[in-house]
Amino acid sequence: MMKCSEEKPDVLILMGPFISVHHPFISSANIQQLPEHIFYEQVVTRLESLLNMCTETHVFLVPHANDIIQNYNLFPQPAFNANLNIKHEKIHLASNPCGLLINGHTIDIANVDSLFRLGREEITKNPEQTDKFSRLTKHLLQQHT
Repeated sequence: MMKCSEEKPDVLILMGPFISVHHPFISSANIQQLPEHIFYEQVVTRLESLLNMCTETHVFLVPHANDIIQNYNLFPQPAFNANLNIKHEKIHLASNPCGLLINGHTIDIANVDSLFRLGREEITKNPEQTDKFSRLTKHLLQQHT
């Protein structure tokens, strides 16, 4: 937030999880408020304060499968529900995946770690190619996924 208030970007894309189901307080059911209220207090109010300083900035919120405030925990996901009470006109709710057209440029966004998932499913390894990241990237490109 401090960096954004200094730089004043035109667009800020935030990808969840914003309130993860794996957070210790959430997984142990040790919270005193609804997750939607926590999201509003911890995320939305801070974004609204930022947007009061950065009047030209637009914020896009992209959900994640681990977000407790998202009704759909599978990929692909629709945008967050309107019940989050986000009223600021410069906070936009995007789906996961989504495509944004910004100043003539298309930005495609998918909030899923494909390489991590692919790495868990990998059953053979090429002994000549020891760099796991390069190997997984090659798999991804060869499979067109």
